[in-house]
Amino acid sequence: MRNIILFLLLIFLVGCSEKSVNIYAVVKPNDLNKVQIRDIKIDKIQNDKVNLKERIIQKMEEINGIVSNYFNIDQNSNTILNGEETFIINDNFYSKKVKIYYDKPRCKVFLYPCKNINNMLFCKRTPKIYGIKDFNNLEKQSYQNKNYILLKNEIYKKNVKCKPEFETIKCEKKEILLNATLNIIKNKISIFSKTYTKSLIDDPCKDIDEIYPNSEKIYKSDIDFRVETDRLANLIANEFVADIAPHYSMFNIEIIDDLDVKLSNKDKKEFENIISKIDNNKNDIFSLISKMEKLSNKYPKSCIIKYDLAVMYMKIK
Repeated sequence: MRNIILFLLLIFLVGCSEKSVNIYAVVKPNDLNKVQIRDIKIDKIQNDKVNLKERIIQKMEEINGIVSNYFNIDQNSNTILNGEETFIINDNFYSKKVKIYYDKPRCKVFLYPCKNINNMLFCKRTPKIYGIKDFNNLEKQSYQNKNYILLKNEIYKKNVKCKPEFETIKCEKKEILLNATLNIIKNKISIFSKTYTKSLIDDPCKDIDEIYPNSEKIYKSDIDFRVETDRLANLIANEFVADIAPHYSMFNIEIIDDLDVKLSNKDKKEFENIISKIDNNKNDIFSLISKMEKLSNKYPKSCIIKYDLAVMYMKIK
């Protein structure tokens, strides 16, 4: 009943919220709901290169800390967990062509010599080529008309070309693929089978399309294969155990700090202090609850204080 009231309060009051807290609640198995797995034999996982079997046992022991003695690992049980694992790591270098970025465009000016014959201009195909800086100096001594320039009594057709420059960089690409198929057999009948896949690709050059002239030319991956493999294996162990057993799930619940009754200055500061510390330290939550209960008793008409107090109660369940 209290949970229903709390939910209704949340619907009406959440619009006023500016702060939230994380609440952990025990939820049902994600997948295996019709059959309870309590006694289980942990058999061999084929090709287990990441110690997945031991990680699963560790996660089951953690579940026993949430729901007392939920799992009984019994090598004589007729419910058996087995599976097969595929583990692949790659560490390769490859080359990539990228554009060089300059603060100012790297352009060149092409001047094609022209001659006036019967009031018609005929220009040669072979140009004189100048850098922008050199051309700017020449330009001061010239006269221009659209794409033509008169320079030292000679007529030229002007064409400016800004051709991008490229550099080849060397890139390290690391990949991890972890695939595990886990099965639960009860009395020689399969009651659960699922494949879990986790992967990681770290490529520092993935989003590099251009570099500065003096940038590094070699880009290495900074991931640690051992650390990331442990992380991916733990994710699979977590997901598997969550599929077959009750487990903690985190919910983000709003705390409302916009009061609906007028408090004394002292009590208002106390309320704000409590709200600011709710998520700081688990050891403080009982002291904070005691303080909020006093405010609730002092201001019995405040729905906000009651709501926040209910959320705080949920943090210790």
